[in-house]
Amino acid sequence: MMRNDEALALCEEVLALTSGDAEVTCTSDTEALLRIANNEPIQHSEHLALHLKLRLRDGARYGEAEVDSTDPTALEGLVARAAQQMQWLPPDQEPVASVGPQGLLAVEAWHRDTSAAEFGAAERAAAGEALVAASVAAGYAAAGVVTNSEAVVAKATSNGFRGAYRATEARYDVTVQTADSTGWRARWARSRSVLDAAAVGAEAAATAAATRQPQRIEPGDYRVVLAPAAVAVALGFLSGGFNAKAVEEGRCWLAGKVGQQVAGDNIHLRQDICHPGLQGIPFDDDGYALRRVELLQGGVANHLLYDRRTAARAGQEATGYAAGGLGSFGAGPSALVLEGGQASPDDLLAACGDGLYIARLWYANWVDPTACSITAMTRDGVWRIRDGKLAEPLTNARIVQNLLELFSGVEALGVPEVSAGIVAPAICARSFGINTATSF
Repeated sequence: MMRNDEALALCEEVLALTSGDAEVTCTSDTEALLRIANNEPIQHSEHLALHLKLRLRDGARYGEAEVDSTDPTALEGLVARAAQQMQWLPPDQEPVASVGPQGLLAVEAWHRDTSAAEFGAAERAAAGEALVAASVAAGYAAAGVVTNSEAVVAKATSNGFRGAYRATEARYDVTVQTADSTGWRARWARSRSVLDAAAVGAEAAATAAATRQPQRIEPGDYRVVLAPAAVAVALGFLSGGFNAKAVEEGRCWLAGKVGQQVAGDNIHLRQDICHPGLQGIPFDDDGYALRRVELLQGGVANHLLYDRRTAARAGQEATGYAAGGLGSFGAGPSALVLEGGQASPDDLLAACGDGLYIARLWYANWVDPTACSITAMTRDGVWRIRDGKLAEPLTNARIVQNLLELFSGVEALGVPEVSAGIVAPAICARSFGINTATSF
């Protein structure tokens, strides 16, 4: 596996072949996967990839090319193709130079115990066996994955930027199925030392057992407790509104609402690559240094995410989180943290009183991004809450929900956890819309 200094040296090698304004990105990653079905391993794969991307700028002229080889001939071809693109692509209407030297936030994202050298096939097999142990004991069918990966990203520009990032990650993900129910759990971390495959599998099996013989759910508006995985899905959609370019163009829910109260005063949402549970890359695809950004402070939308072009037009400081290149997408979220509270699971149920508990949202999509309304399916665990306690399991349902109304009605927050790369707590909210029921 490539080290930071080796990746930066490769960037320097490409820069030496160029003239003018150039930006080189080297990405080296290895990913290993153990796939499980019906409680048995069915596939094991390991993949190592190396990728080089070159961007050239000359005023309004822009060219970009990519290659997956370090052969000298391939590197020369990379430069030649990028130069050729400069002649073919239309002029950049808002040209920017490559970035210069910047201070980067300190992150600790690489852990030896999760590297390819120490988390090999035998270790993945042991984790997979532990992941399905509870399902095997109960006579259920489990399917899932055990993955670990290691990546290095390095970037260098002719204007003096140098940055490198090295990270590991591990994920245990399992779905347990009975004759009439399912249960799911997934856990992700930079270090596998904080993951417990047996516990993940046991939680999924317990959910599958507890949701057998579900009763039909009726459409309507309910008080609700959403588990962290469900909250993370909602936040993923909500956060897209903080793209300053989308706000400028009027194509997201935050257009015309900047500076206003859009959620409850207990909602504090930020971008934070340094959060212990995330430890994300400290520079964006444009090479711009990322910083912590408070998106919602007490429910007030005071700050947006700016790429360099949008920031220049608005007279603001760029925040990073941009896609880079010609920058047609602006800056989007990538390290979301919703601050939680101290409510225990029992506290959240008690706060709800009578309503629904929803473990997960699936097949989510926009109904109207300008109104912040989404649709999704519930999955892997829905229960009635009666008198502050879990009662009978219910069938799944299609939901339609305005997220501003959801996060304006949060009455209690649990302890945050990492779910799908987002730090989110479980919440109790006073209003959640069930649109149509399903038969399962």
